[in-house]
Amino acid sequence: MIDSKIETFLHLAKIRNFTKTAQLLNLTQPAVSQHIKYLEEIYAVKLFEKKGRDLLITEEGKIFLEYAKKVNQISKCAYKSMQNISSLKKTYRVGATRTIGDYLLPDVLSSYTKVNKDIKLNLVVENTEFIIKNILKENIDFALVEGLFNRNKFESKLIKKDELGIVMHKDCSLNKLHKIKMEDVLSGDLILREEGSGTRDVFEREIIKNGYKRENIKTLMEIGSINAIKKLIRKNIGYSIMSFEVMKDDLKSEDLVFRRIDGISIFREFNFIYKKEVYEEFYEEFYNFMVENLSTQEKKIAN
Repeated sequence: MIDSKIETFLHLAKIRNFTKTAQLLNLTQPAVSQHIKYLEEIYAVKLFEKKGRDLLITEEGKIFLEYAKKVNQISKCAYKSMQNISSLKKTYRVGATRTIGDYLLPDVLSSYTKVNKDIKLNLVVENTEFIIKNILKENIDFALVEGLFNRNKFESKLIKKDELGIVMHKDCSLNKLHKIKMEDVLSGDLILREEGSGTRDVFEREIIKNGYKRENIKTLMEIGSINAIKKLIRKNIGYSIMSFEVMKDDLKSEDLVFRRIDGISIFREFNFIYKKEVYEEFYEEFYNFMVENLSTQEKKIAN
C-alpha cells in the first residue's frame, strides 16, 4: 500500500481540514500535521497554507497532488495484481447499465464462466451515472454502458448499436395515429426512466436536437425499473421510450408494438469502457469473447 504520509496528504487535500482528516484516518491531529510537515521538508515546499479559517492547497501542493494520485492508483493496481496471483481465482468487478445488465450480459457471463473457471466476475447493475462515478473511484474495474460518457476519461470499444423507439400497448391511443410526431409523445401518457439513466439521457438529447426543451416533457411517471415499466405498458397505463434490444422478446406478443417517431431515428451505442491508464490484458480478452458471443446469439435468432 502507499506510504501513510501520502495517504494523509491525499485526504487532507480533499477534506481541507486537519481535525476531520485525523478522524477519518483514525489518527491524532498532531500526527496529521507531522505527516504534512515531513513531506514539506522532503520536497522543500509548502503544500498547504491557511487563509483565515480556510486551508488552501498551494500551487506546489497541486503539482504534488497529481503525482500522489498516480502513486495511489499504481499502488491499488499492484495490490490487486498481487491478490489475484495469490488467490485461486482472479476477481474483476464488472459494471453494467440496466439495459445491458438485465438483457444483454447474463448469457455472456454464463458462457464465459463455464469455460473460465479461474476467473470470478462480480457484477454491479445500476444506471449510467452510478456506473461512471464508480469506475472513476475504481470501485469498478470495467463496465458496459448504454449512455454517454466522457471520452477524455475513459478508454472505450463499441459493442453494438441499439435503436430506441416508442413501446406501447396495441390499444394505446398513440398507436391509432398514422404518424407519431414528437409533440404527440411529449404531451401524452409518457413513462420515462429515472434521471441518470442512459436511455433517458439519449432521449432528452434527441428532443433538444429537434428544437424542443426538457420542460416540454410531460411525464405520467418516472420509474427506475425496466420491468415495472413493461408491466404498466401491458396494462395500457402509458407508453415509454425503450430499447429494441430490451423489448425484442416481448414484441413477439401481439399486445405490444414498437413505433418510431416520425422523421426521427434514435440510436445509441453500447460501449465497453474502463478508466484511462488502468488497462489489463483481461479487458481485451473479455471484450473479444463478449462480441463473439453476442454475434453468435444474433445469428441463432436470425435462423
